[in-house]
Amino acid sequence: MFSTTLKHLLKTSGYKPQHFSIHSFRRGAATFAAAAGIFEDVIKAQGTWRSSCYKRYIDRDVELRQQFANQVKEAVSRTLS
Repeated sequence: MFSTTLKHLLKTSGYKPQHFSIHSFRRGAATFAAAAGIFEDVIKAQGTWRSSCYKRYIDRDVELRQQFANQVKEAVSRTLS
């Protein structure tokens, strides 16, 4: 049901539904929750995972890229001021 609704909303919004999947939302939600400090048990329950396999969905590189961007921003700000 969610998949059908998602594809319909994407199509009516002018996006190509074939470029999106439920998997993207599971991965994104798990990554966001982990970065926000949500407890592992809550992430597992929300994603209906029973094992630790949910950890494979979490993209830790997102956090590293954000840290890098913040450090560059701070360095540039210090240089320009």
